[in-house]
Amino acid sequence: VNSCVPFGRILMSPKQKKIARTTELKNSTWLFLAQSTRMVGSTAGIMLVARYLGPSQYGMLSIALSINAIFLPLVNLGLQRVILKELSIQIISEKIIIKSAVIMQIFGSIFAAILSYTTCVILNFSDQIIIMCVILSISYFFLSSDIISQFFLYRQKSYKTMMGIILGTIFSFTFRLIATNLSFTLVFFSAANIVQNATNLLVNIFQYRKMKFEKNKNNEVTRSRKSIYILLLRQSYPIFIASFFTAASVNLDRIILEKHFNLQDIGIYAVLLQVLMLPKTAIAAYIAGLSPQMIAGYSNGLDAFANRVTQGLSEAFLLALSTLIVLVAFGNYVINFIAGPEYEYSPTTFSLLCLGLLVSTPSAMRAEFLLLQGKQKISLFIGMGEAIVLSLAFALLIPLYGISGAAGAYLINSVFSAIFLNLAIRPLRPYAKIYFSAVLRALTLNPIREIIKSLK
Repeated sequence: VNSCVPFGRILMSPKQKKIARTTELKNSTWLFLAQSTRMVGSTAGIMLVARYLGPSQYGMLSIALSINAIFLPLVNLGLQRVILKELSIQIISEKIIIKSAVIMQIFGSIFAAILSYTTCVILNFSDQIIIMCVILSISYFFLSSDIISQFFLYRQKSYKTMMGIILGTIFSFTFRLIATNLSFTLVFFSAANIVQNATNLLVNIFQYRKMKFEKNKNNEVTRSRKSIYILLLRQSYPIFIASFFTAASVNLDRIILEKHFNLQDIGIYAVLLQVLMLPKTAIAAYIAGLSPQMIAGYSNGLDAFANRVTQGLSEAFLLALSTLIVLVAFGNYVINFIAGPEYEYSPTTFSLLCLGLLVSTPSAMRAEFLLLQGKQKISLFIGMGEAIVLSLAFALLIPLYGISGAAGAYLINSVFSAIFLNLAIRPLRPYAKIYFSAVLRALTLNPIREIIKSLK
């Protein structure tokens, strides 16, 4: 049944379809549990580091992490989405695709590390921030684990990613715990990312080497390594350029805040973003678990794709809605429990951030939709448009309203991206229908009724 899922869903019997749906849910559940484990570790890490450092020093660490995140797309190169598509097509050997992507990521890591250091020097940041950026840049070289995770995802073996994430989370938390107990300086806390990413990569490599590879001689073609690089880059460059613009604009807030406000405000704002990142990561993992079947559904026509994506995104939207309602209602207790009473914030700021995340959730499969249509270049213009709107909103609102202005800018950009762009760009109008259908299904609680029915 697993081999039939990507290519023959229409030919399945009702019983086979039910088994396939169960496989999809298991795949998503494993990824959800893996990211939930990371969430627990991240929450524990925030509790340790934020309480130990205090708002001002935590704000300084947040600035270094923002610089690191800006150049992260240059490491990933948008390859994750492209690799999943190429593995599904099965024209090129699986091993060759994985190896080529890893080599491309290594060169991307070198380039990203150079740019990260150069940016810190140009913006005249303090020596501490520059040193932390250099240390964080080392973690770029261990992100090849994401490529291997995509292979596990394609093979419906998402549980294999669980071990790497668990061990990485445990080792990273242990490192932070030792650092706080031994009263290490701020700079040492930036090395926790290296510990986590390196552990995850080593575990994934170990499990990858134990996988069996079967050649498909009927469809498989021989290509030179150079032609494979060109093939992958030709498909991925609009995605990673758009991601770069998005990452640069999203992380611009802390740079602007650093020029207009004190580090304490930045620390409080960073804690709010970190807390909100926890459910965002879990929701993204849930959608990622369904993505192979969503992508495969496109081979059966746009209607089959739309139905499958609508179902998956409605489940994710309902999950996001219920989680964010709890966070807004009990946000003060959550922040006090995680970071401590020093991190006093405005409820308006947190509510605006939550709304921004909720509005953007059903757009999670938009890039894949464009990729399947061969119109991934549109992602480039979408990323540039979002970057311009968000940067202007930050520049206008942050000097006037501080961190509340930054949260408002996020909401404005989410509405612009998820609603205006989906309706304004002609190739995205079919996706706009998927977006609104997913929201409507979630608000009418259809996903809950379907899950209860399948359990019965």
